[in-house]
Amino acid sequence: MIAAVTLNPAVDVTVEIERLHPGETHRTATAVRRAGGKGVNVARVLHAQGLPAIAIAAVGGAPGKEFADEIRAAGVPHVLISADAPTRITRTLYERADGRATVFAEAGRHPGSAALEKLVDLVDDLSDVTCLVVAGSLPAGMPPTAVETFVEHARRRMLPVLVDAADAMVGAARAGATLVKGNAEEVARATGEASPRAGARALRAAGAERVVVTCGREGMLLLDDDGLRTAVPDREIRGNATGAGDAVSASLAAHLAVGAPVEEWLPRALGWAAAAVRAPLAGDLDLGDPMPSASEALRGASPCPS
Repeated sequence: MIAAVTLNPAVDVTVEIERLHPGETHRTATAVRRAGGKGVNVARVLHAQGLPAIAIAAVGGAPGKEFADEIRAAGVPHVLISADAPTRITRTLYERADGRATVFAEAGRHPGSAALEKLVDLVDDLSDVTCLVVAGSLPAGMPPTAVETFVEHARRRMLPVLVDAADAMVGAARAGATLVKGNAEEVARATGEASPRAGARALRAAGAERVVVTCGREGMLLLDDDGLRTAVPDREIRGNATGAGDAVSASLAAHLAVGAPVEEWLPRALGWAAAAVRAPLAGDLDLGDPMPSASEALRGASPCPS
């Protein structure tokens, strides 16, 4: 079972319009509200694909109740504990005309020291975990060392751990994360390296076993002891890219959990990312079109700017 921890969960509100005209009134369909946060989206994707996963988070206030009600209704396995602060709300405005998504994300508040300790203990007590994922931003006041604690505990249990947390990449690498994943902008901000490849090398030097950097339409790269692997999409996919990164993390975690050969990682991650873009909401996949094959996914000489 893959355990996905979200330290800054949210109620995600998504509204679709044809095109945004600033300063004007827009008539919209009913907004979709669902439990969210990167780790929750990872667990939702895995569960939908029939893979064992559990979402773990601390939630509070009226939004926390809404969060709990929705994830229960969706059937996603989960364990939730009480937070001292109300759960945040994020709002995504998706424009169908050009596939642009504008996100308004509240910062989130610290759930409380006791809640954080309970989350760590909860993960430690799960006996059938095959991979740990810690994903998402950190709430205000929570230090990056919180993520490092999860990594250290997982490594003591010989569990593979994937970290997709922009605020804690370097610390997670130093703690020995099996895989550190982020997009090109996040990696540049964390490492000070403008090039995705240089950023990946910096995270490897800090201690990460493997690093995956996603570069949007330009593909993704993976760096480990065996060198650099790259993947680029064979065609442009239009849609809502909000959940694409979480779909990549879900795919990578699924491979880590079973010890799949590394050469299989990027092709499926690329396919799941494309399927997430085609889906209207983060945490969903639209697998209606064929996913790229390995040969298609690895086509092209220069994914991610060097």
